[in-house]
Amino acid sequence: MAHPHEHQVRPGLHLVQWAFAILGLALVVGSAAFMVYRAVGIDGGPPALSVRWSAAVRQRDGWLLPFTAINGGGEPAAQVWIEASIIATDGSRETSRTVLDYVPAHSERRGGLVFRTDPTAGQLTIRALGYTEP
Repeated sequence: MAHPHEHQVRPGLHLVQWAFAILGLALVVGSAAFMVYRAVGIDGGPPALSVRWSAAVRQRDGWLLPFTAINGGGEPAAQVWIEASIIATDGSRETSRTVLDYVPAHSERRGGLVFRTDPTAGQLTIRALGYTEP
């Protein structure tokens, strides 16, 4: 007869507890290592900036050209200059520029450029002009 204060353990329970403890430890260590890896920027590489535009939107005093700046590089970029130019069929040119404060590594930021004329009515080019290191 077991004493009322004795703790009885089912066979195999101790082994299951150890298995879950080891699994939990592996997940915590793996997560911490991944965060350090990303924070230190081991994947490295300078910012790799590209820009894509969306459909122009007619506004009261002109046109808005929404865009997305993409940083596919391993380091962030600050003060990212974006420029778009339109060369109309008559040869006239219109340019619009803006600055994004910060584009983190492996991410994207959205913005918009304003034009007097429809930016899709001519030859449109859009690009990142440069950045500074944060």
